[in-house]
Amino acid sequence: MKKILLGVLAITSLSATAQNCSKVFISKYMRGKGNTKCIELYNPTNAPINITGYTVSRYKSHGTTNSIDAYVAGGFPNGTAPIGDSVNLTGTIPAYGTFLLVNGQITPNTSTSPACHPGLQAKANQLDKPYGTYGSTTGQPMYFKGSDALVLTDATGAIADIFGETGVSVKTAWSTLSPYRGQIGQGKWITTGYLMVRRPTVLGGVLAMPTQFNPLAEYDTIPGMPAGSTANDSLLLFDIFGTHDCMCKPVAVKSINNDVVSISPNPTTNFVTLTTNAGIVNVTVYNLIGKQVKNITTNANNKFTVDVANLEKGMYIVNVRTTNNNTITHKIIVE
Repeated sequence: MKKILLGVLAITSLSATAQNCSKVFISKYMRGKGNTKCIELYNPTNAPINITGYTVSRYKSHGTTNSIDAYVAGGFPNGTAPIGDSVNLTGTIPAYGTFLLVNGQITPNTSTSPACHPGLQAKANQLDKPYGTYGSTTGQPMYFKGSDALVLTDATGAIADIFGETGVSVKTAWSTLSPYRGQIGQGKWITTGYLMVRRPTVLGGVLAMPTQFNPLAEYDTIPGMPAGSTANDSLLLFDIFGTHDCMCKPVAVKSINNDVVSISPNPTTNFVTLTTNAGIVNVTVYNLIGKQVKNITTNANNKFTVDVANLEKGMYIVNVRTTNNNTITHKIIVE
């Protein structure tokens, strides 16, 4: 289901004529439970890119001051990465392909450092070094907190992408309201407990340090596993890694049926109203990993309202089946 739904997102893209589509950038970020953490990189070009020599660096958020290490051109304030906060990448990303860097904690280290989920590690292209292994070239940035910043640099040392903002005070995680630094009155923490997916319309990375990092400006969110979730749910969540939808990739034109559905408001907070030229017989809502969150049988009316107030913030796929036995797909954003 996941691959089908993500393909639907790509179909909504019209072309890749906008700027960029030339450099590797971050496509997904997850700060899950314990050390179940990773970032995914995406190659938006039609040729393989060798990322050997690329570096992912973590700029720490310090608990006593809530401040994050400041970035300076060429690296960290002292010119070299603090011990364990930079990892050199090795490998090649195929055309329109991905590369998954995952926390390397395989077994628990007492209560200090729990193991990363093996299902996520099985998807990895590269594991970061486990807890207790030090050295500026051996890694450990995948122990990031939701309030840390991550900087991707290419083999020349130039910035390829930035997740977060360095040199500022952030409490626990970036949040949903300006200035997005997790303080009281700044909305909901969003960079911890969520899988964050770069939108298909994003064609390249952030190349200069932002003055404010709004985590929802370029990313959609998939909530972490809620209470009652099973191990299979976790594996389904991990299945989203390994592919990324982006307007940089050419998309084949597909035929459409004559049924048309409009949806509003979108984005929304409480409800969406579906309006169509044919009767609506069923509405199904999925999150981005393909898990069904709503399934509603209707009375074949031309207008139907769906309550989404109980859904977590993020992007969802809405399938509308009509009396003509056609299915029209839309994506909605719940804020």
